Amino acid sequence: MYDTKVALRRFQGLIKWVARHYAVLGNYKLSEQDLEGEGYLVLVRCCRSFPEGEFRFARYFKSALYNHLKDLIRNERRVKREGITVELVEAFGIPDTNPRLRETLDEILEELRLHLTERSYQFLQQLAEPSPQVMEFAWREFCRRNKLHSQGLSVGGYKRFRVKPRHIRKVFGWTVPDCKKSLREIRRVYRKQKKIQTGGR
Repeated sequence: MYDTKVALRRFQGLIKWVARHYAVLGNYKLSEQDLEGEGYLVLVRCCRSFPEGEFRFARYFKSALYNHLKDLIRNERRVKREGITVELVEAFGIPDTNPRLRETLDEILEELRLHLTERSYQFLQQLAEPSPQVMEFAWREFCRRNKLHSQGLSVGGYKRFRVKPRHIRKVFGWTVPDCKKSLREIRRVYRKQKKIQTGGR
C-alpha cells in the first residue's frame, strides 16, 4: 500500500494536466472535471493495490492511468463510431483539438495495416495514439524546455505541449532518415489505397 496523501501531493498536477489534455482532444464525452475525477479514482486504487516492498509507484500509477483512459475511449468508440474523411497527408497538420482526429487515424490504421512495414505501421500507430512511454518522454522534454525558458535561455516548444515525431523517434531509437522513410512510405501507400478505392480517379 502507498500513502494516499503523499501520492496526491506528487501526482495532483499530472492528473489535472492529463484531464485537461484529453478533454481538449475531444475524444471523451466526459468533461475535464470528470476526467480529473477518474484520475483520482485510479490514484486511490493504485495506492491500495501497490505491492509491498515495491518502490516505483510513479511508473505503476502512470501505466494504470493511461490504460484506464484508453479503456474509456475504447468503450465510447464501441458504442458509437463515426468518422470523417481526411487526407492522410493533411492529417499530420490538423491541430489535436479536432474532435475526431484520432478516431479517423484509427480507421486509416486498419486500412493500411497489411500494406505497411512493421516500423511504418508502428510509427503511424504512435502518431494516432501515443503510448504512455512516448507521452512521458514528450512531457519531460516539455518541462525541460520550460525550465530553460524560465532561466532566460532561447528555446522553442515551451508554450504548448504536443507529441511530435521526434519524441516517437527517440523513444524507439530510430534515426531521422528512418522516420522520413516511414513517412514517405505511409503517404505513398495511403495514396495508392485511396486511388484503388476511388477507382483510379
